[in-house]
Amino acid sequence: MDCGGSLRLRTFRAAVRAISTIAALAVTALAAASTRAEEVHPWCMVYQDMTGTWSCAFASFEQCRATASGGNGGTCARNPAFADPPKPAAAARRRR
Repeated sequence: MDCGGSLRLRTFRAAVRAISTIAALAVTALAAASTRAEEVHPWCMVYQDMTGTWSCAFASFEQCRATASGGNGGTCARNPAFADPPKPAAAARRRR
């Protein structure tokens, strides 16, 4: 009776299942992170630290200013990559 081979096979299968589960979770997390990263916000803070770094993570000018005035020494600017949402089409006027 060879119990060692059976034990090794079960251990190998459990390890493969664990690795597969971890890989699936990692792919899901990366997909969720890339979805959030693609969101474009309308306002950016430009850091005044000689690097010219932009942080475009602000939904409103007020939110940007609050962060910039909190000691970061930045200014706020419209995000050049942000496209305003399309305006609804004007309703057709009826002639009488």
